[in-house]
Amino acid sequence: MNKQPTIFLSYSWSDKEIADIIDSDFQKLNMTLIRDERNAPYRTSIEEFMQQIGKSDLAIMLISDGFLKSKNCMYEVLELLNTKELEKRILPVILEDTNFLNIQSRTKYYDYWDEEIKKTKENLDKYVTQDFFNEFKHQKNIRNMLDIFFVKVSDLKTEKFQDLKQSNYKSILQIINSNNSPILNKKQIEELTLRVIVENEGHLKEEVNTLQELWSVWKDKNLTGLQKKRIENTFSGKEVVWDVYVTSIDEPKNGKILLGISHDKEIRFDSAYAHSYFDSKDEEVLALLNNGEKIRIKGTVDQFFLTPILQNCKLLGRLKE
Repeated sequence: MNKQPTIFLSYSWSDKEIADIIDSDFQKLNMTLIRDERNAPYRTSIEEFMQQIGKSDLAIMLISDGFLKSKNCMYEVLELLNTKELEKRILPVILEDTNFLNIQSRTKYYDYWDEEIKKTKENLDKYVTQDFFNEFKHQKNIRNMLDIFFVKVSDLKTEKFQDLKQSNYKSILQIINSNNSPILNKKQIEELTLRVIVENEGHLKEEVNTLQELWSVWKDKNLTGLQKKRIENTFSGKEVVWDVYVTSIDEPKNGKILLGISHDKEIRFDSAYAHSYFDSKDEEVLALLNNGEKIRIKGTVDQFFLTPILQNCKLLGRLKE
């Protein structure tokens, strides 16, 4: 039996909320990521913890402006580069506040680390202490490898966080399941979405009129796993009529068209969103819709897998704001 690969979650604390979402989503897939607040308890050596990234099979790296300016995050980048296998191990997730894939946008990070080195060198010359010497050496190492990191990551196909989440992390799961390190086979993934056969409880039979309301009930962090499954069981099979915004429309596949929908026009990391499936015979009508357009749809809640999933959907109208 193949062992589960170790997956390190590397992120800046400024992006902790997104890291929490990814960590929670992967735990629902029976995958526990290595991260600081779980695997580096009180009095743990931070440096020794960060060195674990070089020993991990894979590393999900949340690359943001804060990440590229963080000494600890860039130390983890150095550890991966030292393995000579960064391209094989890294699973880059690009956050909205950085555009380092554009070569002209990288200069601010070169300038940032040059300035940090300058300030540390001034302190080292003035105080001549071991801590400033270590800091100076570390910052120099970061600056020297920064362009190498940019070039290597830019050569990889990357995705933004919201796109990955809307696809249920499909790209990442495909890589995790490749190279002789399968975690989840098709049957296991299906089992994760099965509804538990339990009696419906009265307090769960509440009326849900919008996607946001369903999302708020289902995503309540205070729910136990059992309570969440009972909620999923309660609402599965329920017909809904929602006013939502279009986030994506896929090409027809196997007689169906997948529409990404959200409660919010501008997608945020905490936005309520869902997947809705239309019959491919509706292609001509759906082709008229634009991303960000508000529509009214009817469909049946089929299951929950990172998002609510609707089947047998119909477009009731295009709405003016």
